[in-house]
Amino acid sequence: MGTSYDRNIIIISALIHIMSNPYTYFTEKQINELGEAFKMIDLNGSGAISAKELYNAMNTFGYTCSMQQAIEIIDIYDKNKDGSIDFEEFLSVMAGHSNDTKSDPIKKAFDLFDTDSDGVISKTEIKLCFKKLGINIAEDTIEEILESFDKNGDGYIDYQEFVELLSSI
Repeated sequence: MGTSYDRNIIIISALIHIMSNPYTYFTEKQINELGEAFKMIDLNGSGAISAKELYNAMNTFGYTCSMQQAIEIIDIYDKNKDGSIDFEEFLSVMAGHSNDTKSDPIKKAFDLFDTDSDGVISKTEIKLCFKKLGINIAEDTIEEILESFDKNGDGYIDYQEFVELLSSI
């Protein structure tokens, strides 16, 4: 069985990867559909949406948007600060993620583990999440995570236990 230190490193690595990777929020079909929408907005085919392209798209689709508003929107979601939104940044926008500090990253991380949205994280969901990240996690490590953080002994990690898990790392 791994040490607490090893378990914490695995959990931290997984959470950082999940929260920073917008591809984890969508199915392959959804990513393809969003790719088509992105291409419709990226009129010059540069692989990035400029403020002008965003302005044109917003107004074409019936949203009143000034050029200044388009620039401000780009600024909010432009993580690499190159003045435009690339496809990965576009996916983040579509997933509802930005540099906005009002969103709760802990709740978002919990929701990513809670794949069936039943309010708890099961052993299967832990395994699935790590598999999706390309991390082969041993059954005994999953058991250790559950034993360590399932304070009420129901065999699941609920939101409060998840918050405590993150606080202990």
